[in-house]
Amino acid sequence: MTGLEPATFEVERFELGDNACLELRGRWFGVRGRRFMRPALTSLADGQEQRILAALDHKPWNAEDGEAWLAVFPYLNDPAALARPELTVAPDVTVPLPPPSTPQARRRPSKRAARPSDRDAALRSRDQALSDLDAAKREHERLRRELREALEQREAEIAARHDAVEAEVALRVESLRAEAERDRAAARLAAQTARERDDARAARDDAARERDEAARERDEARADRDDAQRSRNRMLAERDTARAGVERVTRQWEQTAALGTHRTIERDALVVERDRLARERDVALAKVDALVGERDTALVEVDRLARERDSAVEAHDRSVRERDRERQERDRLARERDSARERRDQIARERDATAALDEPRPGGRPLVPRQPEPLQSDVPTAVVPLAPRPQRTRPAHGPGALATGAPSTPSAARPAGTQDPAEIWRTRVLAMSALLVAVVVVAVLLLAK
Repeated sequence: MTGLEPATFEVERFELGDNACLELRGRWFGVRGRRFMRPALTSLADGQEQRILAALDHKPWNAEDGEAWLAVFPYLNDPAALARPELTVAPDVTVPLPPPSTPQARRRPSKRAARPSDRDAALRSRDQALSDLDAAKREHERLRRELREALEQREAEIAARHDAVEAEVALRVESLRAEAERDRAAARLAAQTARERDDARAARDDAARERDEAARERDEARADRDDAQRSRNRMLAERDTARAGVERVTRQWEQTAALGTHRTIERDALVVERDRLARERDVALAKVDALVGERDTALVEVDRLARERDSAVEAHDRSVRERDRERQERDRLARERDSARERRDQIARERDATAALDEPRPGGRPLVPRQPEPLQSDVPTAVVPLAPRPQRTRPAHGPGALATGAPSTPSAARPAGTQDPAEIWRTRVLAMSALLVAVVVVAVLLLAK
């Protein structure tokens, strides 16, 4: 773990104590390497923000991962008045808290006795909660063990690196010492050779040479001792510098790795969010383009149907006018036919009356009624067949009249196997109107989405 890890607080107790103080107990996680300041409790009371500092009885409020932590805040009012409480222990560490409770509210007995079913349900709920709590505790202990093992492994690695540096420094010191011993041995050998040579040259100079040689050896030994001390001090300084450098590099590497990991996670999250927004934008633009195209198509279809409807209305008006003219002509022919029938009936009655006045001839032929002669009329009776007179109802002009579906009168006088143009246009207009309504409904539904 590094100092950049977010801190979390597990609340175990937050209530108003007997000494008019709010007691907050819990455990911190992810606070390794952090330094806490004086805790502050921030909340909303009566619509205003208030800040309460912790009492100094538990100073310095040091926090360890998973260890019990306590802070006490002096408070004399009703804890229920605190809204959205928050705990601040460092400039970058602020955690939300649940609403505080009072000991009286926690120990308030129930006013009604629990039923057996409720008690069994409560016992099952309690057992389930206890099992969940045990599972959470086991998970917590497992995480703490893993954390402890990770810390021990990191400490072992650091100790191993320190031991390696110490071993390297020790080897270097031993090498320097051996080199100094070799130099001193060579110097002693050279002095002994010089003394033997001087003893062979002259006896009188023996004492002086021995004195000079002793002084030289003493100076050389002092110089060797001083060199060895300087070398030792230099190696110790190099060892301390290397140790400090290793620790500094280790801390920098951990901070850099944590910062890189954090930035990588943030960058990946931003890239994913950007891609998601881009896909949603493309889908929305595609839907808008499709809706615009469908709207344009629907408008073109509406215009076309409107033109066809206008043409159908004009054709229907022409057919209505032609039908009215045919009705007028048929009425005129019917009146003429009725007048001819009345005239024929009158002539037949007159002939019947004349035949009844004729007397039978004695001994002659039997009386045979005279057949009426064909009526000489300008209008033949067999030309126009008898038919009930149709009702003269003039339908209203416009699309409303077409939609009623009333039959047209001129269709009765039309030969079999033919169809009225007005009926054809009426069917077409109804179909186009239904299609237009369906297109408009679909366009409205798509635009509503």
